[in-house]
Amino acid sequence: MIVPHYIRLATADDTDIVVRILIASKEASFPDSIGDHDRDVEFWTNRWREYITSGSRAQMSRGDGWVFIAEVGGRPVGYIAYHHTTRHGTDAELQNIYLLKDYQRQGIG
Repeated sequence: MIVPHYIRLATADDTDIVVRILIASKEASFPDSIGDHDRDVEFWTNRWREYITSGSRAQMSRGDGWVFIAEVGGRPVGYIAYHHTTRHGTDAELQNIYLLKDYQRQGIG
């Protein structure tokens, strides 16, 4: 079943939403592979705030970066991040895509 949803560009004010979705999705979807670093809210908050406001610092990135928030009924349930790159001979790279477990397999991702 496809759930009606809305996609919007993230701002620095959405950093806590991105971090919450990242950690919750990993805990629910990959419980055997998540470690302390994956739950380090301060680390991820700093990383994602910088990515949202200043772009990617990934190897061979062109320095830009976008994060989009997926919402269902006004509730943030996922995000996707990408940036332009020269890595692997491509023009762009998907940095992350995460959905809360309850919203996976519904056509949102």
